Amino acid sequence: MATQSNSRTGSPSTRSSSTSRSNSGAKAAATRRRNAAKRSQAATKAAATRQEKQAGRQVKAARTQAKRATTQSAKAAGRVASAEATRASQVAEQAAAYAEKAVLVPVGAALVAGENLAETVQV
Repeated sequence: MATQSNSRTGSPSTRSSSTSRSNSGAKAAATRRRNAAKRSQAATKAAATRQEKQAGRQVKAARTQAKRATTQSAKAAGRVASAEATRASQVAEQAAAYAEKAVLVPVGAALVAGENLAETVQV
């Protein structure tokens, strides 16, 4: 009966080795869980970093595009203003030329008429 009792309850060395294996398995499983959690955390952090950098690049691109648009608008406005100033200057010069002619033509006509009269009187 002692033999039956030993086989049922198991020997102390068998229990120890079984418990030891069970503890080893539990430790290994815990290590795998910790490692998986670390990998997951690292992947999450890397994804967040990538997303932040992408957002930063998009903001920078938008800022650059806005600067470029502002510069182009300013240059275009300058060209328009310059063209308008040139046009206004040309119109002013043309008006001055017409005014000069309007004044000088009658004066010249009066001088010619006076010379003709003087020639007629002398003859």
